[in-house]
Amino acid sequence: MSLVKDDETACLDDLHREGMEAIGVFDDLGQRIDDADLETLVVAHAATQRQLLERVADLRRARGEMPHAADPERSRLEAAGAVVRAVLLPGQTATHYVETLLEAVRKVELHVDAALALELDPELRSVLEALRADAAAFGEALGTRL
Repeated sequence: MSLVKDDETACLDDLHREGMEAIGVFDDLGQRIDDADLETLVVAHAATQRQLLERVADLRRARGEMPHAADPERSRLEAAGAVVRAVLLPGQTATHYVETLLEAVRKVELHVDAALALELDPELRSVLEALRADAAAFGEALGTRL
């Protein structure tokens, strides 16, 4: 095992970490959202993203890699910050939650785009393209709620 990561490994580790932290935000906020349609959207997206990220991790493990773990406390802090903003700032709480969710989606999209710019195994590329498409659809659905 090498202590120096190549570009692909570093990029995929960053994606895994950011993706899992985003899922933590989705999970935490999904429990607090009082708009049933938005809650359903968030919960479904979190489940799909989790499934796709786990598939990426499985493919990487099959190649002998060990995906980098996410920090669960970081996502909890981001979700807590969103809750505080939603309660303290004027306007509807759902709007503030949507802004936080969009920020999390954009971070993941940046990492997916960076990974897709690399020369990847076709199966891994396919899963990342599905991850990107799901994130984009979720972002578009959230955008209609602002």
